Amino acid sequence: MAELTLEDIQANLLRGHKLKHVLHLFGEVRAEDAAGVEDWRAFLGRLGSRITRASAWQQGASVTINVGLSFAAVSALRPTLARELEASFDAFREGMPRRAELLGDSDFKREVWERRNVWVSISAQTEADLNRARDEVEALAENGALLTDYLEGEAIEKDGHWHEHFGFRDDISFPAFEGIPGLTPAEIKGRGKLQNGSWTALAAGEFVLGEPNESGENALEGLTEDAQVLLRNGSFAVFRHLQQHVEAFHEYAQRMRGAEDADFVAERMMGRTKQGDPLVPTDEPPGSPDQSNFNYESDPKGAQCPMGSHVRRMNPRDGDGRHRLIRRSVPFGKPALAGQPAAGPVGLLFVAFNADIKDQFEHVQRDWCNATLSNAVPNARDPIGSAMQLRSMVVEGSPARGRRAQLLLKIPQFVTCLGGQYYLYPGLAGLELLAAGPARNASQRVLAAVG
Repeated sequence: MAELTLEDIQANLLRGHKLKHVLHLFGEVRAEDAAGVEDWRAFLGRLGSRITRASAWQQGASVTINVGLSFAAVSALRPTLARELEASFDAFREGMPRRAELLGDSDFKREVWERRNVWVSISAQTEADLNRARDEVEALAENGALLTDYLEGEAIEKDGHWHEHFGFRDDISFPAFEGIPGLTPAEIKGRGKLQNGSWTALAAGEFVLGEPNESGENALEGLTEDAQVLLRNGSFAVFRHLQQHVEAFHEYAQRMRGAEDADFVAERMMGRTKQGDPLVPTDEPPGSPDQSNFNYESDPKGAQCPMGSHVRRMNPRDGDGRHRLIRRSVPFGKPALAGQPAAGPVGLLFVAFNADIKDQFEHVQRDWCNATLSNAVPNARDPIGSAMQLRSMVVEGSPARGRRAQLLLKIPQFVTCLGGQYYLYPGLAGLELLAAGPARNASQRVLAAVG
């Protein structure tokens, strides 16, 4: 069982903040601006004492502050270290804007997101708390001069649970891995890995850099001491600005539902009921708080949960424990009132954490979400995916229920990725190293710490 150094890990990685209001502030470090680089180092040094750590976070806290840096920002602050990371972490090095085509993103605002190479995230329970924290961060950031733009999000609460704009509950699934404080056996069910009929926690190294992953590998092996300090107890964050086309989703689902109930097609495309219950048989009653305790062994051909549904693609629940993502997302925009269109753009400020961008997020996006499942059905892709591609889906029949198979064709694009970036979500020692500048190496930091 991994024993993680909670004091060195940023909060939101091991357990979600679950705070209603979120503000993401962005700024740009430019390597050619020497004075600006020093301003950023000074800001990160001041910000370090305000970062919320995993050791301090607990449910009931009112405000959290966290930070991430793209490869361009790391390169500007510590160019020698960045050059060392290039070969081992090429997806992080290139950044999401340069890999948008690989991800199937066609409306990507590349220039905007290349400038957003520092990300400061503030979460708060109330707007007042959020505004106070924003004022504090901006005061540390040269009175806001370093943080040039922002995105805001707010949770959609219904019946005590969080939902997204299509109307589905969205606060259910999270990977359960070794080292999470207070992790219970009940939380591991359906969220870890299923081996020999039992659920066990995933290896911490799937999400926390410096720990062994499911293959027994440590991503920091072979790196210099400084590079290990920079990465250890950190993770890689995937940030995506996803617009949801809610009217198109509901119109298509309504048109294709046939004689079934109004939510039938919507729920088969998603792979869960709107209340979050799995479509496959489970030992848990409907509405159970443990809505992740299931697998697809009883539904091998998709009679209950279609093989091509979004949830089944994104988490097939097999036994190897690989390719998992920690999701910490919050909606943006005001939800539409019943029978009325939304007042403006709506969607999801998608945040995910993983230790290997290529093997986790990009694998899920490219090989599970965007790829076709069957040669028998042209364009059989994830119906909820953001790629600008033609898509179709089979809703497999259920003879036992007297339901024939249904083919969903010409599925519109329900989600558009407007942009995003890959960020290093460093441990506190790594953040201190970035703030200290290249003249101070890890050995000097240790000597300074011990006096």
